[in-house]
Amino acid sequence: MEHNDAVLAASQGELILLIDSSAYEEIQRLANETGYHALNFIVRRYPKIDFFFSADVFRELNARGLSPNAPNIATRALQPEGVSIDPNSKVSIGLYNAADGQIKSYKHNNISQADQNQILLCQNHLQLVLLSNDHKLLRSAAPVLPNRIMDLQNLFELLVNTENPHLRKMWQELHDHYMQTSNYKRPNNVRALTDMLSNGREPGVTV
Repeated sequence: MEHNDAVLAASQGELILLIDSSAYEEIQRLANETGYHALNFIVRRYPKIDFFFSADVFRELNARGLSPNAPNIATRALQPEGVSIDPNSKVSIGLYNAADGQIKSYKHNNISQADQNQILLCQNHLQLVLLSNDHKLLRSAAPVLPNRIMDLQNLFELLVNTENPHLRKMWQELHDHYMQTSNYKRPNNVRALTDMLSNGREPGVTV
């Protein structure tokens, strides 16, 4: 946890994303089809937005030939803070800190240990917002990460509001291409939570 604390303490981001493999896969697909790699533009033009990956997600993407492509990528890995077992194994029970100070469990969708570790990273580090296009992961994260989950549609809706007309045009093109070509359908039970970010209520990012 000390490694992650140090890495996140050095971030200047007001919106700090933990990017799931499902979201990165779509970002890379869009880059291949449009020539616009969203993460490269975020690094160069949006200092108040930062992003990281869990080490599990790095390994998963590398194994699939989708190594994340962004400046200083080696510094963007967060170490898992969950149990050290096969990240591909499935779990259906999560833990959370209850209002009374006790650690309690809740039943969620059958997700991988790697996905559970991403939820735990966000629970342990309150500045992280989980970016995912994975239905099961979003549903599982919703009860314990209120207002701290978003999907790519939310991200593009946030970025398209930038004042720079050239960047606004690019984000609009990415948004429109994504909406026309993606098979992703936002789960109803997390829509209200993710919409809060794109409506500007949190975290007050200046882009």
